[in-house]
Amino acid sequence: MRKALEPVRALGKAVSDLNESNLDVRLPRSFNGDEFDRLTEGFNEMAARLEDSFQKIRQFTLRASHELKTPLTIMRGSVETSLEDPLINGLHREYLLNILHEVHRLTRIVEGLTLITKTEAGLATLKSTPVHLDQLVREAYADAQILARDLGLIVKLETEKLTPCIVRKSDGGYNYATTDIATVLGRTEQFKPDAIIYVTDERQQLHFKQFFTVCRKLGVATRLEHVWFGLMRLPEGTFSTREGNVIKLDRLLDEAESRALALVQHSSPDMPTAQQREVARCVGLGAVKYADLSQNPQSLVTFTWDKALALNGNSAPYLQYAYARIASVQDKYRERFPGGDPLAHPIQLADPLERALAVALLHFPDVVLRAAANFRPNQLADYLFDLAQTYSTFYQNVPFLKAEAGIRESRVRLCDITAQTLRCGLNLLGIETPERI
Repeated sequence: MRKALEPVRALGKAVSDLNESNLDVRLPRSFNGDEFDRLTEGFNEMAARLEDSFQKIRQFTLRASHELKTPLTIMRGSVETSLEDPLINGLHREYLLNILHEVHRLTRIVEGLTLITKTEAGLATLKSTPVHLDQLVREAYADAQILARDLGLIVKLETEKLTPCIVRKSDGGYNYATTDIATVLGRTEQFKPDAIIYVTDERQQLHFKQFFTVCRKLGVATRLEHVWFGLMRLPEGTFSTREGNVIKLDRLLDEAESRALALVQHSSPDMPTAQQREVARCVGLGAVKYADLSQNPQSLVTFTWDKALALNGNSAPYLQYAYARIASVQDKYRERFPGGDPLAHPIQLADPLERALAVALLHFPDVVLRAAANFRPNQLADYLFDLAQTYSTFYQNVPFLKAEAGIRESRVRLCDITAQTLRCGLNLLGIETPERI
């Protein structure tokens, strides 16, 4: 018990030391020893029980993620290979597609378990090198950046034209600014990251400007970024729990998949039922992700189902459909010219539309780097939409399979590169690309 009480006693001593200094700060100065020990003992007993329960959960999730990941990967590969066999059709094919759908679902669960264990391990590592808040406050004061007042301890930020940042309240308690600063100090010391990026809504801007500034005053050289985003609303108004117009994520995703299924059933009525459901999953989830990521993150977004699921506008289904249509060019080429090899022919860019498409494709790496550097996935989304439109113009005005040998293969190769680019770009946005919609 003596060892368990040492951190608490150390904190009490640090507070006492601050009281003995010349800081005019109002902090509690005395405790009843027996009451304090009983309170601490009860707290430590509760913490031990919670830690034991947490360790059991961690062991289960770690074991489950390791034991399930490899078999699921093998099963997915086996099913996908079987589906490529032209002899697999009818009920057998639908059965395999049902299995593949379940494998994808279980894989998402396992990935979630893996993320939990990785996050817990990172937090455990961070906890092994704690940053004591009282020490943090004293260091900041020693740097002559703190004003001692009845209000508590505040960091002056007049030079930066910011309001003061409170790092300790008048009752001796700490706030979000203090714990956030301590977390940055712990992370930079333990992990030595190149950058730390926070993503919140726009209402947190002042808080991050203040505590980032304090971190720099404390010598933190790591790049600190606050990526803030605007609010999303429905056509009838901003989401509000009080007014009851909030859509929970699970209901939103279910609704997206349901609407996408109706779209797939209308566009491909001859597709097997299991495959329709799998395509609807990809299209529905993609529509929700793209509706968010394709917007300027700092603007107000009005979410509508018609726009999110549109096949003829700047939407995920439009880009997924464009990918599937482009990928089908390779199938048509193989049917018309069995044994033909487009890679055996050089790419030729004689037509202006060919050159326009090639130039657009060459911009892809720069767009990805710029979008990442600016924390704006909408820049990548805009590029993919423009690329799909450039390809559409190319496809509608330039002959493919009827072109002469050599030029035909060159254009098929351009189609393949465009499909690969769309697929890579959409995957970077977390959106899958089914081969058929």
